[in-house]
Amino acid sequence: MTQNYGRYNHTFINFNSGSSGTLEHLVLKSNGYGVITAGASPTLRNVLFDNLSRGVRMTGIGTAPVIENSVFNNVTFPLETSLLCFPASLTGNTFSGSSYKGIKVMNETLNQNVTVNPLPFGEMTNASYIFENYVVNAELTINPGVKCKFLDYTGMTVNRWLKAIGTAEKPIVFTSIYDDYYGGDTNADSTASVANGSYWYGIQFADASIDADCQLKHVIVKNAYEAVTTTGASPTLEYVTFYTNRNAVHATGASNPVINNCDFVGMSQRAVNNVNKSFIIQAQNCWWGSAEGPVVATVPSGTRQAISEGVNVTPIFTSGLNQPLIGDVSTNGTVQAYDASLVLQAAVSAITLNPAQTIAADASGDGSITAYDATLILEYVAGINSNMPGSLKALRYIEPSLTVGSGEITRENDLLLPLVLKGMPSSVGVDMVLTFNPTLLQAIEILPAINTGFMQATRVDNENGRIYLAAASTDGKAGEDWNMVRFRVSDNVKADFQTNISAELLLVNEKNETSAATAGTVIFRSPTGFDVGDYDVEVRCFPNPATDVIYLLGVSNEAKVSIFNISGQKIQTVVLSKNKLNISSFSNGLYFMEIEHNGKVQKLKFLKK
Repeated sequence: MTQNYGRYNHTFINFNSGSSGTLEHLVLKSNGYGVITAGASPTLRNVLFDNLSRGVRMTGIGTAPVIENSVFNNVTFPLETSLLCFPASLTGNTFSGSSYKGIKVMNETLNQNVTVNPLPFGEMTNASYIFENYVVNAELTINPGVKCKFLDYTGMTVNRWLKAIGTAEKPIVFTSIYDDYYGGDTNADSTASVANGSYWYGIQFADASIDADCQLKHVIVKNAYEAVTTTGASPTLEYVTFYTNRNAVHATGASNPVINNCDFVGMSQRAVNNVNKSFIIQAQNCWWGSAEGPVVATVPSGTRQAISEGVNVTPIFTSGLNQPLIGDVSTNGTVQAYDASLVLQAAVSAITLNPAQTIAADASGDGSITAYDATLILEYVAGINSNMPGSLKALRYIEPSLTVGSGEITRENDLLLPLVLKGMPSSVGVDMVLTFNPTLLQAIEILPAINTGFMQATRVDNENGRIYLAAASTDGKAGEDWNMVRFRVSDNVKADFQTNISAELLLVNEKNETSAATAGTVIFRSPTGFDVGDYDVEVRCFPNPATDVIYLLGVSNEAKVSIFNISGQKIQTVVLSKNKLNISSFSNGLYFMEIEHNGKVQKLKFLKK
């Protein structure tokens, strides 16, 4: 039987200042603390921390234990540390059960200058820092990419200076422990808690803080009661995205914060609240949720954010967010399936994204825009995953393969070649570039099968002989007729030819699988007058099931096609044109067709949906 830890003040092993030691192949189970190090640097390897309040707690300047290849199972906080010390190594560790996935920062008053950097822990390449109440009485510098998550009813008070200066590519995040969007499911409760309200108290710049050294730039502040409170303080806020807070900037006393190029989305009360109006606060070049700018009110009007009097907002930014959240490619403050479609179009160079959109489109965080980024966005929209950033990315693939079909083409009839995609996971992003000889063939169109569950974008470059395709799905059903490419003989062809259609690139969830692609062959023979017209050719219909149009492969135009319903009643006889039949007027159901060509009759069946 596993005990519940209830002895929070009890500790298995203490390493005091000046001590040393090694713990290997040890189980520490059912207690308050596993190991406490105070000014000591022991080595901990292959330790199972099980059912504890804290796994390892660290204090003391210079404390740097080695913690490697250990397991933290049902440990609320695997690692709790002062910002003044950190382990020398954290490689090979894993979390399981209800263990929080982050680095817990102890409740402390900082009296010595320190810099916080992104650090790996467990399976995370950039682990979130978990804060309670934190008081800054020294110089705190936070470097790009750091994610700070706060427990309920806690916040940060700045009495000296805070420099949180991120970059457009690596913003710094301040948010709630419940927010899975940045940093993943840190509190290990799946979707049981959702950060859709004001859970933490935000950042407070006190009167004692040094204005010139209090800067937030390329920062995201989410889910706070008052995201930034200034009490007689005047910090500089540039490129800060305030998202779903109660109030974004709450200025009291003789406060005069400088606000430039910031974004305000989803506040429940005011974006900027100048309480005492000692100064006219300048909040310029900001996005206020609408191109119309903010409203002077106590609560928003639709998406237009509210401000108090005593705030100058001109000029306003009218083109969407300055610094959109990851996945918000349309920069409207909301992540939607439309954003995934923009990613797919960008992946095939059908559209050009601006710099802010480009950063938002890279949902996987690998520095490129592919169909897999669109898949991650679709997963978030569908509720399959509640996080987005690339530090959490795990490749998902199952021995994929691509086969390009083969066939003969004539000058009179186009050729439809199938793209057969197999071995794909249901949640997948596929990027491919197909090459062909443009002096021999021209690609006319790409025809996707219906009901495959894929969203896709394509681009044909007949000048250079390239077909670009990006497809994403959270429930994909690739198969034999995933896509069809219609080819036509180039006008200047004078002689017979045989040419390949091959994959120059095949990416599956951003992993290069080009070696798993099989090329197709297209053969063209000029008519001689002695051609035999009754050779056997496989006849296929595509797509099947179909809704509006059905294509016939292996059949010449001007073939006679008769269509019968399930009762055997002939409902239509047509002469085939452009290898396709219009079935939009048919009722849903099963149909049969007889195709007369080359002196033979072939039969097929199809389903109208």
